[in-house]
Parts: sequence; structure tokens; C-alpha cells
Amino acid sequence: MELHLPACWPQFHCIASACTHNCCIGWEIDIDEKTAQRYRQLDGPLGEKLRQKIDWEAPDGPFFQLEGERCPFLTGENLCEIQQALGHEGLCEICSQHPRFQNTFGKLKEMGLGLCCEEAARLIFTGPRPSVLMTQTVDEPEEELENALLLEPLLQLRETMFRLLEQTDRPFSQRLTKLLSLAGEAQDWLSALPDELMDKPVLPDFSPAAETAPAPILPVLDSVVETFSQMEPVDDEWEQSLARVEDWLSALTEEECQAAGKGFSRDSFGQEVYLRLAEYLLYRYLLQSLEDRDLLTRVQMVVISCVMVRMMELAEQRENFTLDDCIRLTGLWSRQLEYSLENLALLADACFLEPQLQYEPLLTLAASFSF
Repeated sequence: MELHLPACWPQFHCIASACTHNCCIGWEIDIDEKTAQRYRQLDGPLGEKLRQKIDWEAPDGPFFQLEGERCPFLTGENLCEIQQALGHEGLCEICSQHPRFQNTFGKLKEMGLGLCCEEAARLIFTGPRPSVLMTQTVDEPEEELENALLLEPLLQLRETMFRLLEQTDRPFSQRLTKLLSLAGEAQDWLSALPDELMDKPVLPDFSPAAETAPAPILPVLDSVVETFSQMEPVDDEWEQSLARVEDWLSALTEEECQAAGKGFSRDSFGQEVYLRLAEYLLYRYLLQSLEDRDLLTRVQMVVISCVMVRMMELAEQRENFTLDDCIRLTGLWSRQLEYSLENLALLADACFLEPQLQYEPLLTLAASFSF
């Protein structure tokens, strides 16, 4: 099996107590069955504490019972008592893997680091771009893939999208518009293919547009915010950030909305953050369209996510926005959206059901909103 890893992968390590948003605080931590069996049988004071602090009867499987939002095994120094006693191999699957993710597509496995983690985000935003991948061969069996003949064309398409986003001589809004336009053309091609493929389809040459006809964007932004407001909030910090966005947006006219952010003072990384956010999302989610051939929705979600994070930034109304600020806000967005299947499904459904979040309005938004 072929394995793809982001080029920043080898540099990642948990910064433990130095982390300002500890993943052992405020998260429900499920325990896989193999680790649960070990915890049940562990001797000594730690084994006794494990058996006391785990909810063994939960219908979805055992999990650590939080104490004041903290994992009961998080010490006063914000270190893991289990890891201190048993080493890394003593952790449950979630704790040992977080914030890593993996997707498997037949003969290909892709792994990466999630933006919910501030150290991972720092590497994603300052190291090699998410489009820069390492390739390895691993001794693992291939998995069955229904649309296996589409894998290579979609990999080629994703690479084309990466190169398009990296045309840094163009404003990011133009690149985002071309990305969505390309996704629209690719979706038409994908939808026209027969259900049963006999041969590998050839990816056509697409001609994505960089501009669209002017149209109001305030209703589209309202729909973006309204969709996120319908989600189950992950924590108080997210609710406060969302409230700032709602207040900021409600005070804008259409003209002010289109001008928002132009000339806004930020550190030199500027639009590079949004380029990397878009590439991260394409790497993590685009190939999932092999399951349902719904490529366009995944790219709509890329556009919506970039716009939402940008609004979170603008709503704070700071004179200078630093890299640490972007790491904080993208982490908030990631924890709210990426680590809730319900919230991801709600956003995907909105791309179908909410008129202002469909292809044409989003194309206008991408072209007109300032990054």
C-alpha cells in the first residue's frame, strides 16, 4: 500500500503542558476495546483508579468521566498520569493518535495532522505547505474501493487544485473562485460518468473562471453564519467568537461588507494562511468523494470554511493579526466543525438545501470577499 504524509509530519510532537488548549480538557475521551481490556486487568493503584474513573456502561463504549471538564488522569502540571506510568503504549487509541487522522482509499492511505492542535497548526502554517507530501510504501493489505478507477484521476485533479491555489501572483479571492469553478466543471464530468466504470476515465482539460458577475454577498455571509449557529457548540470560546461575528456582520451594509478587510493590517504571512487552510481541507477531504462522487460539496465546504475563519478574524477588529491569532481561530473552527460528525453533516446538507450556500452564490462570494 502507498502511504502519503504531509512533509511536516516528522517534526510533530505533543508539547504537553506547554499547550494553551489542552486536548485533555473539555473533550470526551472514548476508550477502544483493546485498551479497555487492559485497563480492566491492570494491577495497583493506577488500575484501581482507572476502574473508578471510567464509565463502563455507556452505550457507545467506555470513556473517561471528566472532572470539571478535565480528564481525571491529567495532573496539576497538565501531564498525563497514564503516560507517566505506562509510557505512550499505555494510552488508548484516541490519546495516542490525536491530532493525527487517516483516510484509506483502496491501495492508498493518507495520514495528516489536524488543525485543532496548536502545535500541528503551527507546523501546517509555517512549515512546508500541505500540498507537499512524502510518499512511502507500507506492508498493509489494500482495502476494497468501489470507485477504484477514479482514484488516479481525482489525485490528478487535487494536484491541479493545489497548483491553482499556489498562483500567488493572483489575489486569494481569485484563486478561491477558480478553485470552486474548477470543482463545478469537475463535478459535471464526474456526474456524467457511468455508474459502472470499465476503464480508468481520462481527466479532461478544464477552464475554470477567475471572475463572476457582481452580486450581493451579504445574504451569503448571513447564511454561512446562520449555518454555523445551528451547530451544537463545542465550548464557550466558540460561542463567544460566533457572537462577535454575528455582531460584526449585523452592523455592515452591502458596500461595507464587500470592502471589509481591504487594507486590514496583518503580519506578512497574510493570505498564505488561507492558502494553507484550503490545501489542508483539500488534502483531508477531497478524496472522500470517491465514496459518493460528490466532489463539489467538499469544495463548497472549503470556501465556506475559509470565509468563516476570515470573518472570525475580522470580527475581532485588531490592528495587527499575528500567526498565533490565526492558530487560535483555526483551532476554534476545527474543533467546532471537524471533530463533530453531526456538525460536518449539517454543513454538507446546507450546501444542498440552503439556496445561498449553493454553487452560484458561493462563486460570487469567493470572488468578492476580501482575504
